Amino acid sequence: MAQFIFENDLNSILKLDTPITNAPLARWQRKAKEVTCSSANTSMNSTAPSPMKAANRSHSTSKTPTKTPGKSQGKLQGTPSRAGGDRFIPNRSTMQMDMASFLLTKENEPEEQSPTKKEQQKAWAVNLNGFDMEDAKILRLGGKSQNAPEGYQNNLKVLYSQKATPGSSKKPGRYIPSMPDRVLDAPEIRNDYYLNLIDWSSQNLLAVALNDSVYLWNHMSGDIILLLQLENSEEYISSVSWIKEGNYLAVGTSNAEVQLWDVQHQKRLRNMVSHSSRVGALTWNNHILSR
Repeated sequence: MAQFIFENDLNSILKLDTPITNAPLARWQRKAKEVTCSSANTSMNSTAPSPMKAANRSHSTSKTPTKTPGKSQGKLQGTPSRAGGDRFIPNRSTMQMDMASFLLTKENEPEEQSPTKKEQQKAWAVNLNGFDMEDAKILRLGGKSQNAPEGYQNNLKVLYSQKATPGSSKKPGRYIPSMPDRVLDAPEIRNDYYLNLIDWSSQNLLAVALNDSVYLWNHMSGDIILLLQLENSEEYISSVSWIKEGNYLAVGTSNAEVQLWDVQHQKRLRNMVSHSSRVGALTWNNHILSR
């Protein structure tokens, strides 16, 4: 049955020549109806007056209000009655200053707890930390610090009381004296930047070239030994170099010669001539001599 009703409604809607029964009224019809209702109310009020004036007012909802709510509220709102105040809070009359002051002072007051709750919190602290936090406070604003309870062992005390490990200890810096330990005379030493006239061996022997001679100075005994002297006085020693072991000394001369000396026996082992000019530098690499 409902299907046939739906089909009939659908057919009636699709027909354009029939009037629409369920459609809203047209605007002109609504206006005419409102005018008729308003005239009827006016005639009723004039024929049957009431002693109360409030009852004679029209209760018709068709009329629009004379003032919009938004505009009326905007006109009523004005500036604060008294001048001054904050830049961010221009009006403090609506704020509850007394309540705010009470809440601020209440935060600083210690919270009252029942004895049962205090004992429960203390038991939790002992179970979690092994001691009571109130008894273990070290820094206090007033009064002396409390002593640790009996049987309490601080694990950090062992860490900070033990001696520093060798790796963490700071190494002392090398001492450099400001005054010389020994002053040696070096007459006739040549003032030439490109010559290497002094060399110290691993056996604490100092070789010094003075013009055409080579002298050895023993640091342990303080003895001075003349190792060699060139035959021609016009020639000079240009470089000296010790081997790593300290028992052989290489000597370079201005006439392009390189002499190899055994210091222990004070004997020349070899004389090499391959340079075209003076030998200004000598160096050893194990048992290989570079010049």
